[in-house]
Amino acid sequence: MIKVATIIAALFFFYGCADKSAYSKFGLNSDEERAFDNVKVTYFSTKEGKNIAVMAAVHLNAVYPKRCKENECFYLLFIPKEKRLLRQMHLTLNDHPVLELKKLPSKNEYAHLLNMEAKWSDFYFARFAKENNTTLLLHVEIGEKASANVTFEKTQ
Repeated sequence: MIKVATIIAALFFFYGCADKSAYSKFGLNSDEERAFDNVKVTYFSTKEGKNIAVMAAVHLNAVYPKRCKENECFYLLFIPKEKRLLRQMHLTLNDHPVLELKKLPSKNEYAHLLNMEAKWSDFYFARFAKENNTTLLLHVEIGEKASANVTFEKTQ
C-alpha cells in the first residue's frame, strides 16, 4: 500500500512540473498560437521540378474571426528566388477570384503571426468573398512558371 501511495504521489509531483502546452515554451500570445495552428506552407515548382518560391499562408478568419467575418482573408508570405516572379501573381479561392490583393510592408499588422522579417520576403493581404464551404482551396499561380494549392479547413 505504501508503494502505491508513493508512486501516486510521485506522479502528481511530476505532473505538476509538466508544461501545460507546447506553446508555453515559445512565449506565443493567443493570436500567434491560432496562426501557428492555421498556417500552411507550400513550394512552387516548375515543370522541371525546380523550386522557385515558398509561400506561407495564414487563414486570418481563424485568427481574427470578428475582423474578417464579412470575407475570407489571408496573410501571405512569399520567398521567391526572383522578385519579378511575383509581378504576375493570380489567386483564386474555390475558383472565385481575389477581391483585393495588397502588398504589405515587412512591418505590418500581421507580421507577428509568422515572425519572419527578411529583405527577400514579400508580404500580402488577400481578401475573397465569403465561402459557405468548410474546405477552402487557395490556388496561387506565379506567372506561367508555377502554381500551388493550399487547402484550409474552416474552423467554427
